[in-house]
Amino acid sequence: MKLALPRTSLFWRTFLLLFLLVALSFSAWSQLFRLFERAPHAAQVAEQIISIVNLTQSALINSNPERRQQLLQDLRQQEGIRVYPLEPEDVRVSLADHPLTTLIQKRVRAALGQQTALEGKVNGIPGLWVSVDIDGDAYWVVMPLERIQRAGALEWFSLGGIALLLALIGAVVFGKWLNRPLADITHAARALAHGESPPALPASGPSEVRLLNQSFNHMVSTLAQIEADRALILAGISHDLRTPITRLRLESEMAPIDESTRSAINGDLSQMEHIVTQFLDYARITQEDKTQQDKRREPIDVKALLEDIVQPYCTTTRQQEEKFTFQMTLRDVPNCLGHSRELRRAVINLIENAIRYGRPEKNPVATIALQLETRRQGQQDCVVIRVVDHGQGIPAAMAETLKRPFTRMDEARGAASGAGLGLAIVQRIAEQHQGRLDLSTTPGGGLTASLIIPASKP
Repeated sequence: MKLALPRTSLFWRTFLLLFLLVALSFSAWSQLFRLFERAPHAAQVAEQIISIVNLTQSALINSNPERRQQLLQDLRQQEGIRVYPLEPEDVRVSLADHPLTTLIQKRVRAALGQQTALEGKVNGIPGLWVSVDIDGDAYWVVMPLERIQRAGALEWFSLGGIALLLALIGAVVFGKWLNRPLADITHAARALAHGESPPALPASGPSEVRLLNQSFNHMVSTLAQIEADRALILAGISHDLRTPITRLRLESEMAPIDESTRSAINGDLSQMEHIVTQFLDYARITQEDKTQQDKRREPIDVKALLEDIVQPYCTTTRQQEEKFTFQMTLRDVPNCLGHSRELRRAVINLIENAIRYGRPEKNPVATIALQLETRRQGQQDCVVIRVVDHGQGIPAAMAETLKRPFTRMDEARGAASGAGLGLAIVQRIAEQHQGRLDLSTTPGGGLTASLIIPASKP
């Protein structure tokens, strides 16, 4: 049967295992201590009781009868020992039933006689009551119960408790030290997942950790090189394609062809030009490192930026030509720290994507909504730019896949006319701004794309 551990961090699992190991060890030690310490302690206490009883008995028998009262007072004041007559009507309460007291009574009776009584309370007075015969009369010799308390054992258990506490503190320190390399690689992997370039992990420590760090560093450098090569190739191809596209557009205008053919050619060339622009945008965003991005950060008035972006989409002529309607709900939001050019490109990509794919199945007109609001996430305010359409939407399982470069969803989003870089560019821009792109289904059908960016602190 597989042992199921709670879903906690590796540090707390390590600490829990060390804690259980130390606790079990301490429990086993305490049981062994009790077992092997009980007999010697019982013999020691029994010897004290026997000595006290014998000395008291001898002192009273051999002392001058006139001075016995003074002797009893000295015993009471100096040793805490009292002597009372033993009466048949005395109300007795036995000592607590414990293996230690049983051993003590057995040894005392073996030395003083089996008729010797040991009680824990007589006539309501607590103490260690031992019966004794003095000149033919029965007496009680009473001594404090502390005589049989396990003072030594309590001290040992106190020291054991302190040792357990120190062991737990050591377990915390050891657990942090043991899991530090895994924490470092976790942070590096999280940074890599967010599109950042993590610093190289140290090639030190145990051989397994050192090999893991070296492999991770090699993977990061390989991925960075592959991404840089791909961006360079895209930029080169895109740049080289612009001249032939411009030449073809000029030749189509001068060619002796009818207007419908010329319009179709220009439409294809515009589509190719759009793809080339996407290539260049993606290459530029990919090639720029985080240091360069941080240098270009500036406060952005998001509401003013969106109002400027949507002006071309609010004209009746364009809406009729491209068959869409446009609605806006822009609330006042705090500024964001970032790059206005990239943020503009991201919003335009989302709007163009909604116009291109946001038409319902039985309606040739796309209804596009642009919304701006503030959302509280954890301890930080975030600005949410939401573009909503009512097209055919996408399957929920494909939401993350469509954020990857060169990924298209023809079946769900109609005929594709791009390179599959629009959402990938938006995702990269969101990561540049420490934000994210969420794709969800619009109630009633369609796609809702939410660009979520942390607001700058006032």
